[in-house]
Amino acid sequence: MFVALALLATALPALAWSNSSQYLSGLGQALQDAGLTTLGSQTSRLNNSILGRALLAKLVLGNYTLFAPDNEAFANATNSSSLSNDDNLFALTILYHIVSGNFSANNGTNATLEAETYPNVTIGRTLLDDPSVVQLEGNKSQVLVWSNIDGQIEMYNQPTSVSVQNSTLVENLLVNRINGVLLIPPNVSDVLAAQNLTYLAGILDSTTVTSSNGTNETITDLLDGDSVYGFTFFAPDNAAIELEGSSLTSVTSNNTASLTILSNHIVNGTTIYSPSITASENLTSAGGEPLTFTTNSSGVFVNSGGSSARIIKTDILCKNGVLHMLDRVLINTETNPEAASSAYIRIRHFIAASSTTETGPVGTPTASSNGSEGVLTGNSAQGALAGVTDNMNIMFAALLGVMGWALLGIVLV
Repeated sequence: MFVALALLATALPALAWSNSSQYLSGLGQALQDAGLTTLGSQTSRLNNSILGRALLAKLVLGNYTLFAPDNEAFANATNSSSLSNDDNLFALTILYHIVSGNFSANNGTNATLEAETYPNVTIGRTLLDDPSVVQLEGNKSQVLVWSNIDGQIEMYNQPTSVSVQNSTLVENLLVNRINGVLLIPPNVSDVLAAQNLTYLAGILDSTTVTSSNGTNETITDLLDGDSVYGFTFFAPDNAAIELEGSSLTSVTSNNTASLTILSNHIVNGTTIYSPSITASENLTSAGGEPLTFTTNSSGVFVNSGGSSARIIKTDILCKNGVLHMLDRVLINTETNPEAASSAYIRIRHFIAASSTTETGPVGTPTASSNGSEGVLTGNSAQGALAGVTDNMNIMFAALLGVMGWALLGIVLV
């Protein structure tokens, strides 16, 4: 019996590899037949890296949605040379172009991609979870964001316009031809520069915290570092900061006051995308203050400490979180250590019950997952979306000695 089991265990990897190889060959040919000759001919390179081989093993099972760059997209990619020569980068890039689940809006060969109409968005969880480029809470993979804008499905978070040209079903894949190679979300400082949030970047650069080793570092360095896993930043744009003028300058010139205001623009340890924001009655900021949301004909507003701001741009992705742009600054100089601590306790239970896998639109009641992840409302949102990650490496951990650990409900391991 033992010998038989040993032989079976030896044979199973070979069988899986054989299936992966056959699948890869068929997929490559199908993509080439569809006119995606560059992508189709390059898929064999997935065998050349550990990441690529792991991807192939996944693709054999389940349904997925592929965003397939056309030939011109590969030729014009900003990192075209690197993509052509670096098998690991190629695998990382392909992982970011594949979403778990079938996002087809209808059945049959004339499939179309499911997409909410702007200003709403559809968000899919990709297969990209490599820690070298993704640093989200609970080891979650990175997401893609898209929306139907005037009848055209547009991809978010790209330096140039990338749109879906057509969709078709190939084996277990919904293949969506796109006219650009999607770039993996970068770190926070690069996102701020790309979004022209120069005034906010300046405040983050000039506000310092005490790190765990006793040295001072800027908030920018903290956010760009390797200790922050998941956050949501309600980020005022340049016009919002200009509008506050000297009153904001006088506050932010004081480091402690600046930290307080910044902490009340941030939700720690969890990445909250726009489909969940409108469903949530309230959240708790990193400063322990309530963040409430209202909606009217002008849009969605976030409120804190008597200040209110309209969300003018959503779902700006970065390596370890998400930004939503505001038209005003939330001037809230209050903190609530007890609320932050209570939120910390509840988020522990939420993360333990959550899944890293979603096979439907993120943040909607219809999303399918292997855990309890989904839209949170009311008191559950206030607690569960408030604040820390499963390994307790969270935003503003370095505030020790400035505001104290209790303010943020922090425990380090």
